[in-house]
Amino acid sequence: ASAAPAVSAAPVKPARVPAVLDIDGHQIKLTNLEKVLFPEDGYTKADLIRYYTEVSPYLVPFITDRPLTLKPFPDGIAGPSFYQKDKPGFTPRWIASWTDTSADRAGGIDYILGNDIATVVWMANYTAIEIHPWLSRVDDPDHPDFAMIDLDPATGATWDDVKEVALVVRDLLEARDLVGFPKTTGSRGIHVLVPIARRYTFEQSRAFVEDIGKAARERIPELVTLTFAKKARRGIYVDYLQNVRGKTTAGPYSVRPIRRAPVSAPLRWDEIPSIGRPDAFTIANLPSRLAAVGDLLAPALRLRQKLPKPVFAAGRPKNGGPPNKKTTRKQATQTTGPQQSTPRAQAGRPSRPCCGSRL
Repeated sequence: ASAAPAVSAAPVKPARVPAVLDIDGHQIKLTNLEKVLFPEDGYTKADLIRYYTEVSPYLVPFITDRPLTLKPFPDGIAGPSFYQKDKPGFTPRWIASWTDTSADRAGGIDYILGNDIATVVWMANYTAIEIHPWLSRVDDPDHPDFAMIDLDPATGATWDDVKEVALVVRDLLEARDLVGFPKTTGSRGIHVLVPIARRYTFEQSRAFVEDIGKAARERIPELVTLTFAKKARRGIYVDYLQNVRGKTTAGPYSVRPIRRAPVSAPLRWDEIPSIGRPDAFTIANLPSRLAAVGDLLAPALRLRQKLPKPVFAAGRPKNGGPPNKKTTRKQATQTTGPQQSTPRAQAGRPSRPCCGSRL
């Protein structure tokens, strides 16, 4: 990750008097820094801004040139919130934006782009706790560069169930000569981001994820479902419908508005079995984790993978085409860590200590 730009701050004066950050020549007035946003944990607006500032060298490369949907919580997570696609009228002029003229609304929707640390800090000061990036970028919004496999646990499903399905998904991707990059959702599930060449439509990426879901259901039918209706779901729902133009969910490093202030944290495949809880990574411990493990998503931004051809025709999946010349599948796999068998295959082995229990 690139080094964070120099940030200087005026001393914080008595309550209600804002601090001012100077970031790359942009003056950002910070207000109500003492406001508690997470009542059960005591985390304040200042803590949120500090977190997003610390992770910005990792966050900005991923969200650059992606339209963002924000979710501000002006009075903290116990108060009302709203989804914001159009940038507010008071958005500084220096913040980059992009207008989606295809939106079904007069004049389109003018999305904020999180292209620099100053914008990230401004969004945090706006109490945008959650950041939802598109799966495509503004120079080619109809062609995603990621397919998302969203593993969403139904009522009654456990974190162990989520982990088991995630590792089955990893195996299915491997069988298709594809690399996926897992991350916690920050809530109860796991997202697997699959970098793809920017020549596929959302319809094609959606069909690919549905195909992976069907294959996972064949492997462990008692755990995997593709049933859309929530009341009828059992086990882990493979939500392939996230792969739609303009549809978003919490992106990497996004804070989630629930107790403990968990974040959506990139993972190594080999550590998934030992993570004891879905909210193991929070605004309090993720910065130190990043200092230790580095940018686990960096290889994903360089990888352009081919989708299996049978996605576009009837029949079972086959291996996809050769990996991108610039970054091979082997190199990407080495970056994301060694592979392990799924929990089902590990039955009878002693369990390893859970990293989540220590956090």
